Amino acid sequence: MEALLASRNALRAQALRDPLTGLLNRRGLDESIDPIVAIGHHFGKPTSLALVDLDHFKQVNDLREHVAGDRLFVDLAECWTGRMRATDLLVRFGGDEFIVVMPTTDRNQAKVLVDRLGSVDSISWSYGIIEVKPRGGSPVGDQPRRSRALWRQAQADRPGGVRYLSKLPGRRRRQAYPGGPDGLPA
Repeated sequence: MEALLASRNALRAQALRDPLTGLLNRRGLDESIDPIVAIGHHFGKPTSLALVDLDHFKQVNDLREHVAGDRLFVDLAECWTGRMRATDLLVRFGGDEFIVVMPTTDRNQAKVLVDRLGSVDSISWSYGIIEVKPRGGSPVGDQPRRSRALWRQAQADRPGGVRYLSKLPGRRRRQAYPGGPDGLPA
């Protein structure tokens, strides 16, 4: 029974991580976002989330083959994780997209932190940032709804969504989502 439980736990851990970089994947972030946003709520501070999109990544694979592209992902994950604060979370969202979750960080602080990540192998990247500010009252009561809304906004591939903002024409773009008074869509 213990072996079965250990095997189940190992499979669960594998399902939450990107096998190439070892970072949390989209499913791992789905399970982690509520407690991360709760940290900001606890301290009465916002949580910011940046979606980072590598510019022209397809050319890396086309010109230097997929092994070079895979190596770039691993190098970026190691480099960026080393430049982040211990409280921040780097996620491989999928393909050439990463998400940086920054609890207790407003949009302006998030811009500074994400710009500090720098590049690896001279590849450029673009990003969009959204922020969720805590509301008055119980930080726990509406926290799951708000963190799910933050996550939906990050995934939005429409005007106002972070994915949309990070993919606007032009490269090396940095864009903060203005949002409503609490950082969610107005």
